[in-house]
Amino acid sequence: MARMVVSISVIPIGTQGTSVSRYVSRAISVIERAGLTHRVSAGFTDVELDSYDQLASILSGIESELSGMGVSRIDFFIKIDRRLDSELSIEGKVSKVSGRERRSGGIRAASGALGRAIRTARGRGASRSSVAPGGLAVSP
Repeated sequence: MARMVVSISVIPIGTQGTSVSRYVSRAISVIERAGLTHRVSAGFTDVELDSYDQLASILSGIESELSGMGVSRIDFFIKIDRRLDSELSIEGKVSKVSGRERRSGGIRAASGALGRAIRTARGRGASRSSVAPGGLAVSP
């Protein structure tokens, strides 16, 4: 099991069109060829790694792959969840959240509570502009 879960987003710049799916697919193929456990989502690919050297190798491989496709500039967005005291996995992180979600009544219960909090804030004189886009009341 890995010591870190790294979320990687690759954005090729200067491509001929607005679609980047073929470039992202090639980037994911680098991770797959390395035999690493990973999970693809809408904006990031989570990868289980043991070291920063592995991360550097993956990024270098993605750069080489996209360079071969004619890409001359790449933005990488990287989030690293590093454990020094134990191992962690993508599945373990997801199952912990899913378990808590089931015990608390899930997303609907949370969104209902958020809606009630917004209505309460507005009822106490908070204007629409004092309720932030994420739904959290801010001081006027």
